Amino acid sequence: MADKIFGTGAGETIPGTEADDFIDARGGADTVFGGDGDDTLFGRAGADSLGGGNGDDLINGGTGADILNGNDDNDTIIGGDDNDTIQGGAGNDDINGGNDDDLIDGGSGNDTIDAGLGAADTVDGGSGDDVISLASTTDGTADGGSGDDTITGGSGNDAIDGGANDDTVVIDGELNTTTGLVGDDSTATVLVDGTDTLANVETVAFDNVTLDLTSSTSQEFIANDTATADDVDEAAPVGATVDLSDNVFKYDNVNDVEANDGNNDDGWTIVSVAGVAVDACGDTVELDSGSVLTVDEILIDSATATTHITYEADPTLGYDMSGDGDGDVEVVIEDSAGQQFTITVTLATQDTDNIVNAGDEGATLLGLDGANNDTMNGGDGADNIKGFGGNDMILGGNGDDTLVGGNDDDVVQGGNDDDAVWAGGDGDDSVSGDAGDDTLAGGDDADVLVGDGTDQFGVNDTTGDDTGDDVIFGGSGNDTIYGDEWDGVVDAAVGGADMIWAGAGDDDVFGAGGNDVIGGGTGADDVSGGCGDDTIYGGANGDDSIAGGDGDDLIFGGANDDSVEGNEGDDVLFGGAGDDDVAGNEGADTVYGGAGDDNVEGNDGDDVVRGGSGDDVVNGNDGNDDLYGQGNDDVLNGGLNDDTLWGGDGNDDLNGDDDDDVLHGGNGDDTLDGGTEDDVLYGDAGDDTFVSADGDGDDTLTGGDGADTFDYSNGGAHTVATDTGADVITDFDTTEDTFVIEGAMVGDESLNNWAEETTQGGVSGVLVTFDSGATVFIQGVSLGDFSTAVQID
Repeated sequence: MADKIFGTGAGETIPGTEADDFIDARGGADTVFGGDGDDTLFGRAGADSLGGGNGDDLINGGTGADILNGNDDNDTIIGGDDNDTIQGGAGNDDINGGNDDDLIDGGSGNDTIDAGLGAADTVDGGSGDDVISLASTTDGTADGGSGDDTITGGSGNDAIDGGANDDTVVIDGELNTTTGLVGDDSTATVLVDGTDTLANVETVAFDNVTLDLTSSTSQEFIANDTATADDVDEAAPVGATVDLSDNVFKYDNVNDVEANDGNNDDGWTIVSVAGVAVDACGDTVELDSGSVLTVDEILIDSATATTHITYEADPTLGYDMSGDGDGDVEVVIEDSAGQQFTITVTLATQDTDNIVNAGDEGATLLGLDGANNDTMNGGDGADNIKGFGGNDMILGGNGDDTLVGGNDDDVVQGGNDDDAVWAGGDGDDSVSGDAGDDTLAGGDDADVLVGDGTDQFGVNDTTGDDTGDDVIFGGSGNDTIYGDEWDGVVDAAVGGADMIWAGAGDDDVFGAGGNDVIGGGTGADDVSGGCGDDTIYGGANGDDSIAGGDGDDLIFGGANDDSVEGNEGDDVLFGGAGDDDVAGNEGADTVYGGAGDDNVEGNDGDDVVRGGSGDDVVNGNDGNDDLYGQGNDDVLNGGLNDDTLWGGDGNDDLNGDDDDDVLHGGNGDDTLDGGTEDDVLYGDAGDDTFVSADGDGDDTLTGGDGADTFDYSNGGAHTVATDTGADVITDFDTTEDTFVIEGAMVGDESLNNWAEETTQGGVSGVLVTFDSGATVFIQGVSLGDFSTAVQID
């Protein structure tokens, strides 16, 4: 799996390695260089500078005016939002400008460039045989450069210069009339939806018409050979248009055939290919190699004009593939009465790269099986696009689109509105929903999924054979994300209340902003909740690393040995089964270690920390904390401020540390040390040991049941090192308890030199005074009885 490198969200410089890197800058104006290897670079928010270096890289600028450079080899570059500057560099690159006005230079190599959605994109193909599309930009400028280039204009006012060599321009839209011109430097003005200016162009293709500009004879074509739903008079028996087009479609006379199956009065027409007429009764059409099936718009209309059904209403359009693109395609049209008409189209394996534009009414575009790299633009309308074989670029544009990449390494972008986007098949795919509430799914191999809106993500394809390490970015909005059984990266990105289930595999999951619900699933997961009040489940199996981030988080580590951190906010953390490290960090946290030998910490804030079953280490650190060892033999450390420690069952070590603490040993033979300041210590049941070490406070000690030991042997003769306090022992039992002092007190010195009977607060007892000035008052005992319980070390 690639090396994973993540930025901090601030502007920084991030270098890659010689291996295949995955770098997510995570916001800010970043500078990222992938170096050697096949790298995946994401700039995210901010004006970033991303360089791929050597290798076949995937570069996504995200939001912000980015500078993107593929450098060497065959790269895939996506500009994203804002005005980007993109350089393909050497190699055969796939480039999409994304939204806004971009400046794109393909560099050397045979590049496929889509200017994207902008008002005034500028594209320079550079050297090589390039395929350039301005279909989605309003007023684009394209220069093919050297090489045999194919340039597709859009519906606006485009300026197109083919450059050197033999170039082809495809005008998207209806042609009124035009006249062919002669020569390599000829210029033609074509009146479509906008005014396009052409220079250095040899061939112009208009959907189902090809205009040869090298001819010495003037030519005139009328593009409106076949009526579509927008043009049809209500009385005309025209219902559906099926347009079968190649990237340079050779025009033949069109035969319109009205079909009537004898069962009703419905009739409709379709376009023929290569002079072959097709009717509505199931005829078969042979497509030339490299052709693409386009189903544009449907209108079923009775001859009497009493029934008017449009594509947007009752009819159902669908297609069934056999042979994965190398077989038959059935286009089924069904009216409101359930009557069906079927067109069967026989597909051949394509051997050329195509760029296909659907227009504005919604279309079905099917790429053909094979190794060719197609670019398909849905445009406006609800499109249905499938790429099949080859490294395809599929762009849904506006409308509620259904997009499927197919096999090989595809780039699939939903565009605006609510899209269903699938990687489909094998290959390392890049899938993005863009704006709208989208459904995104990966396929086999290592896919990258990027959303923007309230999206649903999954990496399961129809075969269920998901073998890749996927990367998923949720974007803004309330996303639902499902991982698979392989290792992956899931990033909810900039915001939204997301629901993320990483699935099996060792996953990296980032919740980002919003109140997220995250499930790591099986495997050793690395999970970060990000901002918001998150609920995180580590899942069964795997040693998980979980950090809640900002907000009041609820985190369950699950089985195995997990690392859990709440970070900022008032968090509730459960380590679960296994030997866990659980830390609340900032805020007033509640921390549970659960089963296993855990290390649990409250850190900053007034925390409640419980070890659970197992031999646990429980640390309060800063704040006024409540610590519970619970079962087994635990170590409790209060840290700073006024803490309360409960050992629970087992033989526990309790250390109050700084400030005024209360310690309860609980059941078992416990060791209690109050530390500095004025502490209250209870041994409770069991044979407990009270240690005075490095203390200077006035402590109150109660042994409770059992034979307890009060150890004041720290330091020299008659001393307790640095202990200047006045301690009180409330329940010393001379028949079973022991008072321990330093061995230097033996010899000629007698007990009367450092102990005396006295009364304090109306209670009689023995007062022990050390050379340091510290004292211990043992309540309720006489000097004679006390002398039998003294142990001198």
